[in-house]
Amino acid sequence: DQRDAQGGDPGGIVPEVSRTPGRRRARICALAFAPALWSWASLAQDFTTLKGHGGPIMGIAISEEGQVATASFDNSVGLWSERTLLWLEGHAAAVTSIIHGAEDGTLITGSDDFTVRLWKEGTADVIGQHKGKVASLSRSPDGSYVASGSWDGSITLWSLEGGSERTLPTPGSNVNAV
Repeated sequence: DQRDAQGGDPGGIVPEVSRTPGRRRARICALAFAPALWSWASLAQDFTTLKGHGGPIMGIAISEEGQVATASFDNSVGLWSERTLLWLEGHAAAVTSIIHGAEDGTLITGSDDFTVRLWKEGTADVIGQHKGKVASLSRSPDGSYVASGSWDGSITLWSLEGGSERTLPTPGSNVNAV
């Protein structure tokens, strides 16, 4: 037998199959998952870094068409086309949440300046005002309302069609997600 002292093959090419069941299972698992790891590594090549904000990213929204929009602690919204950045400015404090609207190209943002804004073609209209920071946004399935959660303890439904807002019963503390 030409095995080396550890019981492997002479050239070290074929891994040793241990007589210990735990070690054998570990090696079999490692060999079984190796192709999955290689495919994940190839997917990592499809990622890119979008650089431009002057502060931490607080939220990211990706439209069905693949449009990427970012909300930042630097008080701005970034609208990305490939690697080109269009700045949307209008908030007086950190932009903490962002979602795409029902219409193509519309964005809705919430901010530490207590406002909820609707962005169309690069300009923003204030559609709502809280008494505390806006922490979270969500759009209704039909696209006619936006729900905002705030550190003032309120959840408010804002009409995107010109109707009035509706505040839900106060949960009693900061609202961080809707």
